[in-house]
Amino acid sequence: MRNLLDTALCSIRPLSGFQMRQIGSYETPKQLPQPRAVATLASLVGTAVLLAACGGGSVATVSPASAGANAQNSAAQSAGAAQEGVTLDNVPAPDLPVAEAKTETPASSSGANTALPVMVTSALLYPASGNGMVPLLPASQEPLETTQFTLADGTLVTRYGLVGRGRHARERGEDWNEIGYGPNDTVNAAGQPVDKGPGHYLIFVENYFKNRTWGVEIIDNSRVAGVTKPTLRINNYFQEAQRAGGRAFFHRFDSPNVTGYGWMTPGQLVDNSLYGVDYANCPVVPRPPNGKLLHPDTVLNDGCSATVAEYPGHAALSPDANGVLVPSSTVPGATAFYDYAVNNGVTGTRVSGTDIHARPLKIGDAVEVTQAFFSTPQAMLAVGDTGNDHYYTTELTYVVGTGLRPWYGITPRLNNAALPDAALQGGTGSTPYDYANNSAFVFQQEMSNIGMEDLQRFVEGRRILHTNMTTGLHNEPGNDPDTALMNLQGASFNQSSCFACHVNNGAGSAPATVSQKLDNMAVHTAMLDANGKQLPDPHYGVTVQMNGNAPKGGLMDLGHSVTVGGFDTQTVKLADGTPVELRKPVLAFAGPVPQVTSLRAARPIIGMGLLEAIPETEILAGVRSTPDA
Repeated sequence: MRNLLDTALCSIRPLSGFQMRQIGSYETPKQLPQPRAVATLASLVGTAVLLAACGGGSVATVSPASAGANAQNSAAQSAGAAQEGVTLDNVPAPDLPVAEAKTETPASSSGANTALPVMVTSALLYPASGNGMVPLLPASQEPLETTQFTLADGTLVTRYGLVGRGRHARERGEDWNEIGYGPNDTVNAAGQPVDKGPGHYLIFVENYFKNRTWGVEIIDNSRVAGVTKPTLRINNYFQEAQRAGGRAFFHRFDSPNVTGYGWMTPGQLVDNSLYGVDYANCPVVPRPPNGKLLHPDTVLNDGCSATVAEYPGHAALSPDANGVLVPSSTVPGATAFYDYAVNNGVTGTRVSGTDIHARPLKIGDAVEVTQAFFSTPQAMLAVGDTGNDHYYTTELTYVVGTGLRPWYGITPRLNNAALPDAALQGGTGSTPYDYANNSAFVFQQEMSNIGMEDLQRFVEGRRILHTNMTTGLHNEPGNDPDTALMNLQGASFNQSSCFACHVNNGAGSAPATVSQKLDNMAVHTAMLDANGKQLPDPHYGVTVQMNGNAPKGGLMDLGHSVTVGGFDTQTVKLADGTPVELRKPVLAFAGPVPQVTSLRAARPIIGMGLLEAIPETEILAGVRSTPDA
């Protein structure tokens, strides 16, 4: 079971096989067992330590017998004579987006090499049979929160979390106006594509973990018997007092002057006199009980809550001379008029006039919902918070009678429509399509339907992954240092933060060049006993730790790093005759050469919480009875 847990936590994949180069759904359940509400710092740090110390692996490289002897001799020599370590003055930072790039402080001097003594090792203990394991959570424990439930009368209640965003979902570095309606920066005068960089939608704003998440509750009565005019009633649960309003519903698809962002209605406040007042007149409301409304009698919490009671009126659309769908009333001689309000379809519905009147909501309507963080400096200072008092947030699609659904953009102007079930690799928690060109952040996102409490835990966990365990500094500028994580790092390690190996939460890169240092990967090591059983290497243990902290800051090579010594290559042909070159890295050890090695690349971190929710009994049920069979 230890090996299974190490694999799940470390998410390290073997790279001792060949690499390929061509020549010339998870359906998210409504309730998942959640970790305990209070996680100790020790447990979080323990996980971080385990990331650097995963043991074993069934795919390994075994050196010849002579190599084992050479390794022993080399160890004896290295133990008796320390050599100069190399300060990493010019080590490049990981390939991060500009908004995140932050290099380690370069060291100004070299440090002494850390000698590797020969130690007695023993096999790692783990319950191979699975006996004696204790479930992560007791069966009696209630979920931390339920993100969707139905009341006795059929009312559907959906709850989710939001976090501050830099800009909007359809904004990228280039304006993309349609022909005749503003500049289109996506191409130049010669028709060549132009890239002005990404947008700022999926980024994490400064101090995103500090009071910048909040909760939304949508109470939908469309499936209540006898209701002919459904409503969506909305409550909010902020961590800081807010100004009233800030909500927006229904993408403004009927105007060619709206591309990056724009909506049709803010909804109706319970107390309309609160709107437009430059004062944080919406107090903090305590989070609601799990599976129940905070105020069953009134449903809406206070005067700052809102209601959406209809699909707003909008213009019918017709193609103009350039084929752009514009309000029919502006197209001379137009005779065909279409309504593009999305209702379980992606094409326009023919209508008789140029204006489409407001109508009651109906089951299946796809409603774009978004909100903003609108506080005041005074309200933020009252709780010891500084920074911006205004943030945008995630733009989601709520399907009446169903709940939140991941979306993609369709005609016209990337109007929102629910993604079909076949496209939901992550179930209803899948992230929508990225129209802001924020690819570096796609794997860093929370599930689309995450709960309000879980989202705060998510951003606090993300902060840990991005924090230097020596300095406490976040790798993205503008974030407060995490003093609780300062000086936790030992004398030897590979990187100072989780994110340095799990870059952008994606898979680690395969070795690419000769002499490349492999300190953003894991080099597992072992020796064989007289019975052929693997034991931790007497010099390195289970993992080579290549770096230390230089006396004046930055990283220092400890003198026993592992690099790419070269590549073994061979060319094979696919079934259609296409030649493919396979490359296998050859490891070069500056220190003693271990008898058994296994090179591992960092796995994507996404999905680890789902793995944690799988009971151990289910994992063991799929384990082969014969090891490495």
